[in-house]
Amino acid sequence: MSTRCSVIISSNGCKSKYLYHHCDGYPEGVGEELKKILLNNPNLNTPNEICDYINTVDSAYEYSSGVHDDIEYLYTINIDSHKLFCTDYINGTVEFVFNYTKSPIINNRLVVDKTFATRLYNFLKNINAVNSFALWEEQKALLHYAKILLQYQIDTVTDSEEIEYLKMNNLYGVHL
Repeated sequence: MSTRCSVIISSNGCKSKYLYHHCDGYPEGVGEELKKILLNNPNLNTPNEICDYINTVDSAYEYSSGVHDDIEYLYTINIDSHKLFCTDYINGTVEFVFNYTKSPIINNRLVVDKTFATRLYNFLKNINAVNSFALWEEQKALLHYAKILLQYQIDTVTDSEEIEYLKMNNLYGVHL
């Protein structure tokens, strides 16, 4: 029996687009194919562009008016967050979330590594500048910028995993 899936491509302010794939809909099939397409085509910026490109690359994708009811997997491409979600449609469990941006910065936020600003700030705060005024001044300047970066992350966080990370490190809602 074939492993069927649907793909939703969405973006704020645009009408969502839908694709249906009759076979190989499991994460190792369609999931991997979608990851490659999204990573290698960063200039596809609208649901129409992504939908049309996917259909051009693999004609087994069919345009659809919505999510089919006979699927095992549902893939959601959220253009605004640059994320691909794979959901086991039968069990309702998320199989994976894939961030497909090549840039670590989106909308002035470091999005690839939610721990970076915290680690950088703590590292610079805790190193001992070797008895040199020049090194001490450099450390002070770097620490200032790391603090700004971390404060911006704290002030603009919306991702639930990132919020949990900040809470776990007693940083959520804190002003440094």
